[in-house]
Amino acid sequence: MITIKKTTVFLSLFFCLILSQTISFATTDTQSYCWENMKPVIRPPVQDPGGDLVFDSESGVALFFDDNLKNVWVYSFEENNWTSTYSPEMPDGGISPTSAAYDSTNDITIFFGLNTGPGYAANETWSYDYNSNHWVNLTTTGAPPKRVAGAFVYDSNAEKFILISGINRLFIEPYEYFQDVWTYDYLTNVWTNVTPSINPPSRWESGSVYDPVADKTIIFGGMRDLNDGSWGLAANDTWIFDLTTTTWTQLETVNTPPRRSHFNMIYNDEKDITMLFGGGQENNWFSDTWIFEYESKTWTELNCTNHPLRRWDSFLTYNTITHEALLYGGKIDNSPLTLISDTWIFTYDETCDCFPEKTDYSFLSVTVVILLLGNLILIVRRRKKI
Repeated sequence: MITIKKTTVFLSLFFCLILSQTISFATTDTQSYCWENMKPVIRPPVQDPGGDLVFDSESGVALFFDDNLKNVWVYSFEENNWTSTYSPEMPDGGISPTSAAYDSTNDITIFFGLNTGPGYAANETWSYDYNSNHWVNLTTTGAPPKRVAGAFVYDSNAEKFILISGINRLFIEPYEYFQDVWTYDYLTNVWTNVTPSINPPSRWESGSVYDPVADKTIIFGGMRDLNDGSWGLAANDTWIFDLTTTTWTQLETVNTPPRRSHFNMIYNDEKDITMLFGGGQENNWFSDTWIFEYESKTWTELNCTNHPLRRWDSFLTYNTITHEALLYGGKIDNSPLTLISDTWIFTYDETCDCFPEKTDYSFLSVTVVILLLGNLILIVRRRKKI
């Protein structure tokens, strides 16, 4: 006769409990939020027509340029606080809607196409040094034609700025769209027309980023030219520009976001992804968050339970030190025009609420324990009968 010792039974039960707890811990904790409303006590006033927002990686702060009051607002991620610095040298015409980007190589912010009056644009190039609160009109020669709302990024590999498309003015028809590509070299103070023979349809207010891993500039959506002098129609095509070969390629992407304009995109260097929030089409504004992976050519909408209100013309930048995206302000309605001045931070974390929950194995673990105990009891009873 074969007998089963009590020790064996105890160890089997203990093993079952350990297995149950181990599998239970496989369940993802989704209590944290990717988007967080920071609610700073002091913040910039609501902006119309707006300003611009960049991240100064040398100083570790975000800079918001308030073109209504000639203030530069500084956001500290550590203190969750906005502070303002009067900037009397800021151009009188205002800086929005214009093109601004931060040069991480030379620690300088560059602006192009500053306003010279209601609805009009200029082709001035300005620099801003945060450390000295100093503005300089760079008075370049051979600059691109006057425009507003073109895509503008800093190519850190080539150490040049890239300007793409835009329109000649706002609020006064007919509009003239541009279908060109220019580069700007800060050290030589030279603009160069690098427009290839084949280009995407002309547009303005598109989303744009520079992806240093792929060494490509990515643009998405924007108001596409209908060739009738109108504002155009929101698009949802994805294009990449290769400065090395000066060529455009339209990407056949997976799961493309809806058509939209009047939004911004950021590149997350930690995850090697591009991200966008909001914008919209024909007075239908969004509160969605999308990420784009260049290698797989895939757009993915994040299912965020907690997120900013739907909006357009908001400001978005990326903290290359803490790997967080900062969203500020925007317009949340058109009739009547309603502006907002909230501050949100997005942290890419696959355990937070924006990402699908992983399989919950807690029920499976209980089932496993019951089955094991049942089998163990049957074995003991059979052995007793032998």
